[in-house]
Amino acid sequence: MLSPYMSPIERLWYYGLRILCGLVLLFLVLPVLVIVPLSFNSGTFLVYPLQGFSLRWYEDFFMSADWMRSLKNSLIIAPAATLLAMVFGTLAAIGLTRGEFRGKALVMSLLISPMIGVTSYARYAGLAALPALLPAFAKSAWMNVLPEFNPFKYNSFPVHAARQTYELTSEVQAAFDAAETDGRLSRLPPVLAFQSLADSTVSTPAVVRQLFERLPANGSELVIFDINRSRAAGSLLRTDMSGLLEQLLPSAERDFDLTVVGVAAEQERAVEARRIVAGSQQIQRVSLGVEYPSQLFSLSHVALPFPPSDPLYGSDPTPDENYGVALGTLAPRGEHGVLVVGLDSLQRATSNPFYDYLLQRIEEDLLVRSARLQ
Repeated sequence: MLSPYMSPIERLWYYGLRILCGLVLLFLVLPVLVIVPLSFNSGTFLVYPLQGFSLRWYEDFFMSADWMRSLKNSLIIAPAATLLAMVFGTLAAIGLTRGEFRGKALVMSLLISPMIGVTSYARYAGLAALPALLPAFAKSAWMNVLPEFNPFKYNSFPVHAARQTYELTSEVQAAFDAAETDGRLSRLPPVLAFQSLADSTVSTPAVVRQLFERLPANGSELVIFDINRSRAAGSLLRTDMSGLLEQLLPSAERDFDLTVVGVAAEQERAVEARRIVAGSQQIQRVSLGVEYPSQLFSLSHVALPFPPSDPLYGSDPTPDENYGVALGTLAPRGEHGVLVVGLDSLQRATSNPFYDYLLQRIEEDLLVRSARLQ
């Protein structure tokens, strides 16, 4: 019963939760309800519309000695198994909860060991991604149960883990807010961060607005790897992505250094590093002597720390090590619905063609920090 003191949000949650539970129940029961009318179908195949009404399948069932023997065994075993499981399970639960005995930890680990694997209920994990049907909540679809084709990464990400990640991020943000209020941010050492402009997991707007724009003028630097703005790739870019850099980092003086690694001009693929030091708007351009790969339209946080020569993730892997698959060289082609994983997961960049520049900047930063400590 609704309390007269409930707020509109609480009322919305009250009705929303019940509607969601009803939809989940319908999702589980509806397949069974659909099958029942088919048992009266006169045809051989389980298809709609029904070819005619008939009791032939019930007649075959009850007139078959094999089916009757199986039914008898089921009627004996099912109730007995249920009763035994309930009795012994309840006694075990009481004993493990209230009792203390040597080897309790070992017994508990043996009893709950099946929980380590993915249960059959994992198939319904997609219910958590139902909001992804709405464009505004598209990212909720990343919580999927997928085959683990990557030996060093979990493709399946449970809803609870996502919730924990959110709570951890909130705690870090709260600590950052408290440090900013107390004036303790001035004691932070300089931050050097590398970020892909396009990244569906590590939010570039959050890195800029929630971190760098709040840092003191302490020599921090943000290095952003831009998307491929060459003429060949430019016509395929989404409007919101092509204008994201100017939207996030318009021309202005900042308290941190900003370096953008991208094509030198829209007509060429030659890559340069455009650096704007803190407190200035003057652009310093340095050619990297490489081109933006024509088949690559952006990087990702997955790609940044791996060189093209990496044996697993590199686009030009060395033969020194063999993991059975070279993810950086995969170029899948074929019809939709054939693979057990989505093409998006195979098309994501896994190595950094500008890795040498990243390594150079890290080494330079370490030298500067070492000189300050001397």
